[in-house]
Amino acid sequence: MTKDYYNILEIQKNASNEEIKKAYKKLAIKYHPDKNKGNKIAEEKFKEINEAYEVLSSPDKKRNYDSLGSTNFNVNSNNFEREFSSARFSDFEDLDFFSRIFSVSSRKKTTDREITLNISLYDAYMGSKKIIIINNKKIEIIIPKGTLETTKIKINNKGPINPISGIKGNLIVKFNISSYKNFKLNGKTLETEIEVYPWEIALGCEKLFETIEGKKIKLKIPPDAKNGEILNLKGLGMPIIGNSSKRDLKVTLIVKIPKIINNEVKTIYERLKEIYS
Repeated sequence: MTKDYYNILEIQKNASNEEIKKAYKKLAIKYHPDKNKGNKIAEEKFKEINEAYEVLSSPDKKRNYDSLGSTNFNVNSNNFEREFSSARFSDFEDLDFFSRIFSVSSRKKTTDREITLNISLYDAYMGSKKIIIINNKKIEIIIPKGTLETTKIKINNKGPINPISGIKGNLIVKFNISSYKNFKLNGKTLETEIEVYPWEIALGCEKLFETIEGKKIKLKIPPDAKNGEILNLKGLGMPIIGNSSKRDLKVTLIVKIPKIINNEVKTIYERLKEIYS
């Protein structure tokens, strides 16, 4: 038996497109699964509303329905239900929402869950494993070397079950990366600072420097460098995920002024004052 789509949307047969859309929006909000959890009658009504709107909002389908008294094609109301069950009620205020929602390619069958995991910069740099507990179940998170705050990891079938489709979603993991020792992450760039004395920055020198991995290297400081100057150390920055190479490390020079600890130091300062006055 052919369904009366006009009756389902509570409109007259001569209703305009705007009236059809308005009626649909009103009923879709009323019978939306989020407002009627566990209500099977509302669930079926919601399917009918979506099915009716798909036909009556399409000039060709509506013409076929009006002339033949049948749609003469298959209307997949289950897809509608899945899509609309994930829509916010505020979406119904957006007129473009209706055109977007009926794009078959954009219909989702799963519901993903997104979480943010706090990790140290050392773990992000070196790579690590973390165990988290969701719904009393342990989930192992593999943190790749070179993880950034823009990195997202998808763990299949560890998200919530879509209440309509019954399909298990995915767990999407983002990262909040805290500083480690004297190192911090700025976007994709690993940064740190090193203290130098005035004579070291004026005359140039080599200073022993410890990388984030704990390796000791010699850092060459050029003569006449300036306070706040940034040295670029190639290949000592963040690893690139899926690649054996690394980005550069930025090292900022911070001049440390020695305290006057005895008369000899005081005399040196006084002599410098005379020279530069």
